[in-house]
Order: sequence, then C-alpha cells, then structure tokens
Amino acid sequence: MSDTTLLIFAVFIFCLLVAGLYLMVREFMGQASEAFPDVNEWLDQDKKKKK
Repeated sequence: MSDTTLLIFAVFIFCLLVAGLYLMVREFMGQASEAFPDVNEWLDQDKKKKK
C-alpha cells in the first residue's frame, strides 16, 4: 500500500477510537449521575452556567 493510503486508513482508525472514547465517557457519566446524585447536581450546574 502507498503512504497516502496508510495515512487515510490511520486517520479513519483514529477517528473511530475518538468516537468510541467519547461514547464510553458519555455512558459512564450517565451511570455515575444515576449512582451519585451529587454528580447529577454538579452536571446540572455546569449546564446552567453555559446558558
């Protein structure tokens, strides 16, 4: 394979890894907010500050 093809393939794999990491963190934060009400309040305060 040429260098360009390998580069495109590597960028695609990197994007998949970043998307997977984002989804895992999002899922974990959802579970943490259910388990710990304090975290849920902290997340709500964070959203109110952005508005």
